[in-house]
Amino acid sequence: MKFFITGASSFIGVEICRYLADNGHQVIAMSRKENEQLNDIAKSGNLQVFYADMQNLMERAKDVKADIFVHLAWAGALLGQRDNQELQEGNIRFSLGCVELAKRMGCQLYVDAGSQAEYGIVPGTLTEDTPCNPVSAYGKTKLQMYHESCELTQKLGLKYIHLRILSVYGENDHPNTLIISSLRKLKNNEPIEMRSGGQKWNYVYVKDAARQIGELSLNAFAKEAFKREVYNIASNDTRKLQEFVEKMKELSGSYSTLSFGGYNQEKDVNLKPDTSKTTSIVKPLTEFCFEDVIKGML
Repeated sequence: MKFFITGASSFIGVEICRYLADNGHQVIAMSRKENEQLNDIAKSGNLQVFYADMQNLMERAKDVKADIFVHLAWAGALLGQRDNQELQEGNIRFSLGCVELAKRMGCQLYVDAGSQAEYGIVPGTLTEDTPCNPVSAYGKTKLQMYHESCELTQKLGLKYIHLRILSVYGENDHPNTLIISSLRKLKNNEPIEMRSGGQKWNYVYVKDAARQIGELSLNAFAKEAFKREVYNIASNDTRKLQEFVEKMKELSGSYSTLSFGGYNQEKDVNLKPDTSKTTSIVKPLTEFCFEDVIKGML
């Protein structure tokens, strides 16, 4: 199978490329610049780095052929940029262009990356059918991308998967994420203060998330009757957010003091995903447990 992947040099993009290449699939990995990890994966012979950016991709990739298009690229994904309306709306235009590009490439399946931010504030369990009421411009734009891409893929005769990705973590994540920043503070015995910590949260290791995305894509491609679906990308390990931090402190042997606020049902995001739909296809859902990953990171 041949995959074309935008955002391939991102945290999760690299691991998707690695998983697919390691399992014998051909991968064309779009990247704006040199990436050491992608170059390393390319040594297997199953990955080609395709240099382009959002502005010139449509022209540069006009002669590329592929079977499955996985769209991960997204400007303004970091917390400080998520409410930049202009930046977020630019992603819509690019995403719809990618749907049309996938059709020109001869792809049968189009996959894009949504987010738990599409759900908004939901006290209960998140199923793929949970009504979405996003709060941030980021979540609203991801949801708009889903609706418009769903309509366009149907018009063009493409199969379609929309991924609602929850909290992915791992060794090469952004330094300001909760896991990475907490481990840094714990190592230095610095205090950790959180406005809230009582809400439910779900972390999925990046390698597990990549495998889920790969397996869901291959399953959809192989099924003739498949049309379009939404899948939660998550683990079955849901705990109170503060419990993850407390476990990291225990494993690190840190002397850091921890301080947590309560859970406000009306203001705090609560992540308790239903993974039964994804689990029906991806078995096992996860291969790595939180404690083992954190031990390795430490």
